[in-house]
Amino acid sequence: DFRTALEFREKYDQLGDTFLNEKNNIDISRLTAQYDAEKKELEIQLLRKADEARGNLVLFLAVLVLLSLAVAAVLYSRHRARQTSNRRLQQDETKYRVLFDHAGDAIVLVEGATFIDCNQRTLELFGAQREDIVGFTFADFSTPLQPDNTDSIEAGIRLIKKTLDGEPQRLYWR
Repeated sequence: DFRTALEFREKYDQLGDTFLNEKNNIDISRLTAQYDAEKKELEIQLLRKADEARGNLVLFLAVLVLLSLAVAAVLYSRHRARQTSNRRLQQDETKYRVLFDHAGDAIVLVEGATFIDCNQRTLELFGAQREDIVGFTFADFSTPLQPDNTDSIEAGIRLIKKTLDGEPQRLYWR
């Protein structure tokens, strides 16, 4: 420390003017030993702090790596689940398409009142092409009145509501 170094310097300056004696040599040795011991203690403290800092850094990096692995595992798991779900969806779509296209009855898919798709049997029964049906509404193909004298638009709306309520519909439409 500074005070010890100053004492050491003062002793050294005094010795420069006088003949070295045994007492001064002992004092100088004691001060030198004390200075060296304090210097070593300071170095030890600095090394301990450096080791502690390194240990904290290693711990932080280990936690960071573990968190990264956990995030990667979750993301991979979600990716695999999405792949499985997409594969099942594609299989279901294929099954649906085969049933839809090969059904013995005419099937039309309706969104609102607009036809959005129809199967091959519909095209055969009506002697039409897909573009002749898709994009049109049931009113575009109907007479103003149905055989029971109900308005075609009202009858169509009732039919759609019943279908949406889960009631299977079999109908004869003019």
